[in-house]
Amino acid sequence: MSADRIPLARPALGEAELAAVRAVIGSGRLVNGPRAEQFEDMLAKLCGRRHAVAVASGTSALELSFWALEIGPGDEVLIPAFVFPAAAHAVVARGATPVPVDVDAGDWNLDPAAARAAVTEHTRACVGIDQFGLVTESAPLEQLARDAGLRIIGDSACAIGGSNSTGVAGGGYGALSILSFHPRKLVTTGEGGCVLTDDDDLAAAVRQLRNLGQAGPGQFARIGTNARLSEIEAAIGCVQLGRLDALLAERRLLADGYLERLAPLANSGRISPQHVPAGALHSYQTFVVLLAQGVDRDAVRAALHRADIESGPGTYAFTRLEPFSAFARPMPVSDALHDRSLALPLYSGMRSGELDRVAVALTEALASSETLA
Repeated sequence: MSADRIPLARPALGEAELAAVRAVIGSGRLVNGPRAEQFEDMLAKLCGRRHAVAVASGTSALELSFWALEIGPGDEVLIPAFVFPAAAHAVVARGATPVPVDVDAGDWNLDPAAARAAVTEHTRACVGIDQFGLVTESAPLEQLARDAGLRIIGDSACAIGGSNSTGVAGGGYGALSILSFHPRKLVTTGEGGCVLTDDDDLAAAVRQLRNLGQAGPGQFARIGTNARLSEIEAAIGCVQLGRLDALLAERRLLADGYLERLAPLANSGRISPQHVPAGALHSYQTFVVLLAQGVDRDAVRAALHRADIESGPGTYAFTRLEPFSAFARPMPVSDALHDRSLALPLYSGMRSGELDRVAVALTEALASSETLA
């Protein structure tokens, strides 16, 4: 690997996190301790929620959310078609049916009108998606929930510290919402996740489910699983949350730098950035652009690779993935994003010169693609 290689992502970890880990190891308490409680308190306050329940991963948070809502066989759950497939996995694991719904062509979050049109007598829940860190405009989804008797699950895995145009925080909408602390997330604990809610009963259910169904030590109240977050992970998370404002400011500055450098490509129609509604605060967990129709994304990625720049797809239309092919149906926006969305490097510590390199390499790759066409 070249020393000049620009990675797609890099976790922002340092001496403070190491010190926190040493303190936990020295304490001898590795699970169900004060660091997890502190982490949960910080998350609940940040997201404006009554309860935060830290769990083993973002996927665990989704699985426990559907479990707590008693989603099961015969039930349908509306899911954005363009989304990392964790939510679809979690729905199928409950024996329910994931129903793909197309996303908006501008902000790439769930299209509320398409969701409303997809409701049937079997629909029990709808998953919102805060795509790449842009918190969904949640009011239309909340109205849909009231009109159709649904429960909303806010998938805010990428949106910690963000807010939508009306000030609703990532993790701050829905009967339940979830966060992820995967290494590519703005706040990472290695792995880890969180379920957030204002409902006392749902919070109690998730707490029991994550701890083998226990309402207290040895008080097995229900069937459950082991989805606890360790004290080591929670300690890292507390440190990360303590500098979240600085991490967010840096991300937004880098994203602004990209938008400035890539403006000629956007103005010429060769790329389209994600639309951010006025007043919304994007977390920029990932910086993604949509390549113009007819552009070969694989060829663009190969050109970036030759320039020692890592890239990736934005994410996936989950119905285009083999395990979910049975649920496939035409999804024009999601299919286009599946084929042509491009994630560019973005991480703490990235320098302006690296932004320059990416912008130049992408411009040259697109010019080459047009020449070949």
